[in-house]
Amino acid sequence: MITRLFTWLFPQPKKPVRKKPHLGETYNLKDLFDSVNADYFENKLRLPIFWSGDKLAKPKTKIRLGSYHIKQQEIRIHRILDHPDIPSYFIRFIIYHEMLHHVHPPLIRKSGRRAIHHAQFLHHEKQFKEYDQVQTYLKDWKKKAFKSLS
Repeated sequence: MITRLFTWLFPQPKKPVRKKPHLGETYNLKDLFDSVNADYFENKLRLPIFWSGDKLAKPKTKIRLGSYHIKQQEIRIHRILDHPDIPSYFIRFIIYHEMLHHVHPPLIRKSGRRAIHHAQFLHHEKQFKEYDQVQTYLKDWKKKAFKSLS
């Protein structure tokens, strides 16, 4: 009885409804992940994926388009890519690259240094169907993104 009276007198503000973290304004990362998973990994990978970062951020000298967090086993894709001008094959490649980090974890060299993008990783990275197209697009995108710095 007292609880009902208290909640009637002092109603709690409603929590804002959070958008699903994989849904962007243009792209649904879960759908892209699922298609890459089917095309290259026989649907065997189960990793959470979501947008991160500020879409309006202007890159200064470098921007991390995607990341794989080994402890959490999750993929994050920078929100700057959630734009209709960015082709889906490019985002699919970034997702593929991050999935490869899960499949091919870093190696420890004899020197004790970690090799993140080792030969086996790079070999599989080049297996992406639109690899050459992605590399060309990436060069052009970098020129546009960092144009103001020149």
